[in-house]
Amino acid sequence: MEFKALKKSGIFNLLSTFGKEIFQPPGIVEWSERAKKEAAINSTVGVATGKPSEYMDSSSDKVGIFHLSAIKELYNNFKPEQIFAYAPVLGIPSVRNSWKKWIGFKLKDHNPAIESIITQPYAIPGITVGIYVLCRMFLSPTEKAILPEKRWGNYDAIIKRNIGAGIQSFTLFRENRFNYEGLKSAIVETAKNQDKAFVLLNFPNNPTGYSPDRETAEKICSTLKESVKESGKPLIVVTDDAYEGFVYDDSLKHSIFSHLAELGKDILAVKVDGITKELLFWGGRLGMITFAIPPYFGDKGEIELELENKFVGLVRATISNSTKIIQEGVASIVSEPDKFLQERERIISIIGKKANALKEELEKNSNPEILPDHFNSGFFAFLNIKDVSAEKLADHLLKKYKIGVIPFEKKKENINGLRLTFSSLSVEEIPRLVAGINNAVADLK
Repeated sequence: MEFKALKKSGIFNLLSTFGKEIFQPPGIVEWSERAKKEAAINSTVGVATGKPSEYMDSSSDKVGIFHLSAIKELYNNFKPEQIFAYAPVLGIPSVRNSWKKWIGFKLKDHNPAIESIITQPYAIPGITVGIYVLCRMFLSPTEKAILPEKRWGNYDAIIKRNIGAGIQSFTLFRENRFNYEGLKSAIVETAKNQDKAFVLLNFPNNPTGYSPDRETAEKICSTLKESVKESGKPLIVVTDDAYEGFVYDDSLKHSIFSHLAELGKDILAVKVDGITKELLFWGGRLGMITFAIPPYFGDKGEIELELENKFVGLVRATISNSTKIIQEGVASIVSEPDKFLQERERIISIIGKKANALKEELEKNSNPEILPDHFNSGFFAFLNIKDVSAEKLADHLLKKYKIGVIPFEKKKENINGLRLTFSSLSVEEIPRLVAGINNAVADLK
């Protein structure tokens, strides 16, 4: 956008340097808005939808957004002080305590003692803010974060346009597996020009829908340790666990944070998770930041106190605090997982059937011009498109076939493809989606 009206009005000249440089490029928001108006099949926004009768005690077959009935019922019983009072900067004690136990519950099969080494989580208004706060705290404008080339576009908005730092990309896949060599090379090269490395991992991955298995997770850990040894620089590794648990095969169903938490004093692991997908609480906007502080770092209590002071200083000066009524509800619900886990598992199973239906349809109607990345989790699949512009293809799909998808084009990183949101489709819509994409590619060839 050229901001011609702002410049003509004189308002542009009143903006700070940051204000003049910040902008929202065309992407998910714009394509989703178009799809709402133009598409009969909308595979853009990362939500999950279906019929209530499929997963809860309901006779309704009207398609709506997936949610947990226990959360819906909870808010009828709150007292005024639970709704209207201020919340502490990093969250009310009950939500911080219960979320710490919830992390322990999620990771207990891999690391039964994880609760003893993690901090009290910091409550923030959603994972987006969590990523921003961590990048603001650990990345200077002269430094680079290390991420895969196939990533959520908002990472670029946060790191490049808000923090003013850079991104060193590595190719996510190599020969249909995770690219350990690319990750190591990016860490070692980046560490040559800064005092530490900053790695951000997102599994299940957006936009590819990929999650590693246990063997791959352990190999990622050993790759990080080798990289630190070779570079001679410490490393912070952040896990964005937005889609934790939404895994549809035998791959890692818990966060890789559990594997990263105790890799030695030169590797600091941080977990960012939240209620949007985990609890299907889309508009609740509550995320959590949790550090792993094993004994080799020193006195955990003292470290936690000082870290918390830093984050209070940043959060208080930016977003102040998170909404109290949401925290009250989340504290109550996650303290009793038995009230919602069965219903959530039914929802995960339903989404898994959609993922498998898409996989089968793509295999049945394979096209040499369309190469899907391996997907086994999350809400998305990514189709690599040969010889046709992804943005032109997405536009053509909307105009001719009334199908909404999200195009990804990054010429410098050799990315040209479509992100499909299978979680928001019915199984019956998937054959039409795949046929439409195949036909649209043929139209534009």
